[in-house]
Amino acid sequence: MTTLSFTRIAVLFVSLGFSAQVIAVGRAGHAQMSKLSPTQKAVLAPALQLATGEQHDSSTATFRITTREVLVDVIALHGRDQPVLDLTPADLQVSEASVPLDLDSTDKHQRPTTTTPAERETITSLHIVDPNAPQPTGDDAGGGFQITASCLERSTQHYRLAFRPGPDGWRSGYHTVVISTTRPGVKLFYRHQYYVGLTEPPAKPPVIQSETVDKLLLQASCYYPGTPPSISLRARFIDTGRTDVIRYSVAIDAGSLSFVTLGRNGPDVGINRHVALDYGVCNFDTRGLPINFFHAPLEKVLSSAEYARALDRGFPHILEFPAPEHIAMTRVVVWDRATGNLGAVDVAFPRPEQAPAMQAAPAAAQTAADLKTIQDYLNLDWATDGHPQGTLIMRPPKGPIGSFGSIVPALHSFCGDVYELPHSSLSLPDFRELDPIGSVHASALDVPDQIFLNTAGIPGVTPRTNLFGIDYHGVLWITIPGDYDFLMLSDDGAILRIDDKKVIDLDGLHMAEGHTGRIHLDVGRHSIEVPYYQGAVNAVALELWVKPPGARSWTLFDMNDYSPPASDTGSSALR
Repeated sequence: MTTLSFTRIAVLFVSLGFSAQVIAVGRAGHAQMSKLSPTQKAVLAPALQLATGEQHDSSTATFRITTREVLVDVIALHGRDQPVLDLTPADLQVSEASVPLDLDSTDKHQRPTTTTPAERETITSLHIVDPNAPQPTGDDAGGGFQITASCLERSTQHYRLAFRPGPDGWRSGYHTVVISTTRPGVKLFYRHQYYVGLTEPPAKPPVIQSETVDKLLLQASCYYPGTPPSISLRARFIDTGRTDVIRYSVAIDAGSLSFVTLGRNGPDVGINRHVALDYGVCNFDTRGLPINFFHAPLEKVLSSAEYARALDRGFPHILEFPAPEHIAMTRVVVWDRATGNLGAVDVAFPRPEQAPAMQAAPAAAQTAADLKTIQDYLNLDWATDGHPQGTLIMRPPKGPIGSFGSIVPALHSFCGDVYELPHSSLSLPDFRELDPIGSVHASALDVPDQIFLNTAGIPGVTPRTNLFGIDYHGVLWITIPGDYDFLMLSDDGAILRIDDKKVIDLDGLHMAEGHTGRIHLDVGRHSIEVPYYQGAVNAVALELWVKPPGARSWTLFDMNDYSPPASDTGSSALR
């Protein structure tokens, strides 16, 4: 095993091996890859954009060269909330346009406008996915490209559409998918873009300073990559029986080797190949907060036999590093030096330790016995210049207090799609028309009013402290029927919907406000959604309280208190 040092805290070990640690996925479509000759500027762009803070839309998904099909999850609605579940391929049209890499926009909030002409693609399959029903094992899991897996799709009946892209579908750069329907009154919601990495390095790869690489990998592993991943990774935890080190088996899929520079790409195996990669590892606790970051370079010359084995089985290796306290999840990022292509994978730690509690919320928010207490708390004047002498002034505390959620998945929790908003708005956007950049999980919405400036933003997703939105989805199970009262506090806008019915409306730009709402809930399963957005000002708040039938006081709404009965734990995709 090769020992590699890095510049941060400890040592990250990387060893190479070619045992069958990943499932062989073959090379279908490998020879059909169109070759693009990128300029030196195109190769430098991912690293320089990351170092300067100019980032591409990271919500685009990974493209795997293992199949000719593209898979898209599509929600079809009539009006706002009525699902349409009887569409056929004849009702739909799919077209695709690509953007060469040197024409890509650096504004992640704008759709690329310079594209190749869109051509209508052939739909190869269309079927309904019900997130509340058991899913077939291996469904659509054989590789290929998938625009799927946001919290919205995991909570909503939708279609999984597959189409076969034309020759331009293999072009390096961003691709925009356009899906339309001839059915009157039906609106379609889906993620719009995917990204194909460079498949050929320049004749003279640029020399990038180690400090730039370190910053690139830190951003990509502890937040998200500035360029969407194009290298597909698989990883699994290896139990060594030790408590002082953690070891993972990580492998680059064989179908992604077109995005990794192994000397020269191609099917011939009669020459040795040189590989130059950098690995970044960020560990997170149960709150989704980064614990530490490791960076290690890897250079190796592969024999012709090793290269042939990699093409067939993938490119496996071992990562080992000192075990931090309270680890719950690890994100591994690989970066190819010659092309700037990235790959990333999240691995949940099998025995997560509970992290220490975050800073306690203000007493008024934690011990409120009834609505009047919170109303009195909200009606106090906030500090601004020009108040007359003697006016009671209350300053919101500095965050982070509470949490918008953790990137570590959890049962019986809200699943929230996170969005970066291009500009401030007077009202909530329709998040279904936007592409999320990541997701978080939260058992409760407990973010008291606070100043969010100079905090870490939403760790693992975005460092932003304003101009972001989260669309929370969940499932609650009622065992006691009756009228349920809800109280929500937000800054800026938020809406509470249960079973697609609006219970509380706090939409708009405003300081912390609280409203109440009542809804009758019968025994059984109910959907819950809380879309929230934060405008340009750096004060935030989002709390949800509940008063069940017969209760005298408010309690913080916790999804764990409304989890499904034991006999129904397998019937919901969002719990």
